[in-house]
Order: sequence, then structure tokens, then C-alpha cells
Amino acid sequence: MAFLANYTVQRWSMRRVEICYVLLLVSLLAGWFIAGHGGLPSNWAGRAGTTVLLTCPMFFSGMVFSTLLRSCGEISGVMSANLFGAMCGGLLEYNSMYFGIRSLYLMAVGLYLLAFFWGILRSQSTEQVLKVSTQSAP
Repeated sequence: MAFLANYTVQRWSMRRVEICYVLLLVSLLAGWFIAGHGGLPSNWAGRAGTTVLLTCPMFFSGMVFSTLLRSCGEISGVMSANLFGAMCGGLLEYNSMYFGIRSLYLMAVGLYLLAFFWGILRSQSTEQVLKVSTQSAP
């Protein structure tokens, strides 16, 4: 999934991370909805659909990561945030034993929304700092 996500971002020169976040959130909510309604049938089409449904969030999160990595100049910060996210995701996965697998969808939606809004706030504050520094320059 990581390779396909990187290839997709590079092939179509994706620069807007918002599109990737929307696709990621839609795929997570679709998984949550379908899991709550009994899942897909156990025939070959249902199994193929389940495979796609379970792997789409990994694909779209890889697209988010690749898009952010492309737009960020400092790779070490992005890689450390990715490692931290992977560790937190592993810890949250253990919560599914208590709360159920379906709860992971809602936790992921909440955390990705938090990351999306954090990115917006961060970019706005960076723009303000750049604006102030260019105005104060002689």
C-alpha cells in the first residue's frame, strides 16, 4: 500500500493534502458503517470488497503521508511523527480487544481529523510568522 500510495502521489502530482484526507475519512466511515451492518457477504465478491474496504484506509493514509512529505522541507520531523503515529496506533489497536474492532474506525477518524486541523493551524501560524518577518525586514 505504501508503494502504491507513493506512486499515485508522484504519478498525478498530488499537492493538495485535503483531497487525501477526505478520501481517507470516507474510507474509514464506510468501513465503520459496513462493519456495523453485518459486513459484506461471504461470496467471492464480498471477500474482494472486504479486502478493498480494509486496505483503502492504509492506501489513503499513505497518500496523506507522501503528500505531506513532499510539501515539507524537513524530512526528519515528518519521519519522527510517522514513527510516533505508528507506535500510538499499535497501542490503540490493543484497545480494540476491549472496545471492539469497530471502535478503531472511530478512533482513527478522530485522530486523522485532529491531525488535519492541526496541520491547518500550523500552516496558518507559519504564514503569519512569514508575513510578520517580511514586513519587519528593511
